[in-house]
Amino acid sequence: MVRDEAEFKELIEAFVADGVGLGNTPYEEVETKRSKVNTKIKGCRQQKPNQHKTMVHIRTHLFEPLDPVTAFWDTDAHLSPAVQKFIDTYGFHRISHTTNEFGERNTYPQVESDQIVLVAGDSVAAGTMVDDTETIASQMQARDRNRRYVNLGINAAHAKDVKCALERAAKRYGGRIRELFYLYSENDFIPEEPYGEPEQVVEFLRGYVREQGIERTTVAYSPLIYNIVPQLTRFRGNRGDGFPHHGEEKRRLREAVIAAGFTWVDCMEIALETNRAAGTQFAAFALFVDHAHYSREGIGRVVDRLLTR
Repeated sequence: MVRDEAEFKELIEAFVADGVGLGNTPYEEVETKRSKVNTKIKGCRQQKPNQHKTMVHIRTHLFEPLDPVTAFWDTDAHLSPAVQKFIDTYGFHRISHTTNEFGERNTYPQVESDQIVLVAGDSVAAGTMVDDTETIASQMQARDRNRRYVNLGINAAHAKDVKCALERAAKRYGGRIRELFYLYSENDFIPEEPYGEPEQVVEFLRGYVREQGIERTTVAYSPLIYNIVPQLTRFRGNRGDGFPHHGEEKRRLREAVIAAGFTWVDCMEIALETNRAAGTQFAAFALFVDHAHYSREGIGRVVDRLLTR
């Protein structure tokens, strides 16, 4: 693993030249137009269209241990020898992240159907650091070939950005949307941001579902690992030490979801059930690729719950 920060710093210019982005590091200079996955249009964050990125985790303990460093670049890019050696030496688990002409992450297997199911949310819905074939939308699609699942998830999105994505989807798929899954991430509780209160999000969803004639809506609450196994993750000097518990906000969200007539799913229960079944407090870690995002196995468990609710 990378033990000396100098190994990063000496390659910064090469990373920039090759269009390699680094996530979860302090190196803002690598956040170039070429490396970025997202763009902003009319104040709303959305993924760039027609992109094909390769992404890896970088093995290092230099920054946040539960939010590992990521590296990502255009799949067809030619990496310089030094950058290629760095990736080959320290990279872990390569995945593909591709989007269509609308900036929606690709769903596989590809199905043509007039019945549309939307999977909306931030990076949890998008499927950060899992392959295109492993996202929530793709794992659902693999089990249901009669409807088309559309991944509206956006990395680093706030609730306002998710609202924009749903509004764009209504213009493309209006009259054909049969079901909506909204992955509500715990870090969406930002009162000072538009739609940062749970009631605001649910009220928007009520109007959206009514206008689009959507038959069924599920809101799945997705907490960070600091509130799933706090006894293992809330240690001094780590981000989890001061991370909000959000118990009150979660209660308000659940009450609003149920009052709206939507289905409520708490993904924390899935992780805790995994611990109990395995007889170890550490089992939940296998469901995550980092502090917030699910692994292929974790997504499979979430999909099991969503489709049998």
